[in-house]
Amino acid sequence: MRTPHIVTEKTDGAPFLQVVFNIPVDMRFTYRNLSDTPAGPGVRVEASLGRRKAVGFVVATSESPGETPEDEIKTILRIVDAEPLFDERTVALAGWIAGMYLCSEGEALAAMLPSGRREGSGGSPPFEDYPPEGEPLTLSTEQSYALERVLSERAGRKYLYGTTGSGKTEVFLQAAEATLREGRGVLYLVPEIALTRQVVEATVRRFGTRCAV
Repeated sequence: MRTPHIVTEKTDGAPFLQVVFNIPVDMRFTYRNLSDTPAGPGVRVEASLGRRKAVGFVVATSESPGETPEDEIKTILRIVDAEPLFDERTVALAGWIAGMYLCSEGEALAAMLPSGRREGSGGSPPFEDYPPEGEPLTLSTEQSYALERVLSERAGRKYLYGTTGSGKTEVFLQAAEATLREGRGVLYLVPEIALTRQVVEATVRRFGTRCAV
């Protein structure tokens, strides 16, 4: 069984951070801390992860970058939480869970957060902070075909595939509208926790206070 990671060098304002993400990769990533408002252990930060942005958990800080060359270290983009969400004991427990259940440290920490704090951006704002209900967009030919297929095959196990930004969200929203017009309810499941905020924004913008998150 893997030995749990323990937070060490818990230095407030230290120049380097050890960050884990809710992904199936069992490693800590080194980032440069913010100089004006530095992050500390126990908070979430947004950082570049490959070609995308992701929210991760700061599990340790240090004065040196360790084995990572300094010219390869990116600076975090922002701090998500004003106060730490977890402490050393929580990180130790996450390490034990990761070793016992063959997941990553970041996946374990993500599962341990209270449900209201799991959104990638730190929680969804109240409904009144969103703009008024919006009108459906005009669908492309492909989107219209996809919507027709989704509505005709709702009872089956059919899926809609498409790259990021290809217009799947609008298809889902219009499928939800059609379902609501029939007097039925809709449960919108988000496939990745980092997408929660943008899905909530799009859904509440369309349906207003009829939504519950």
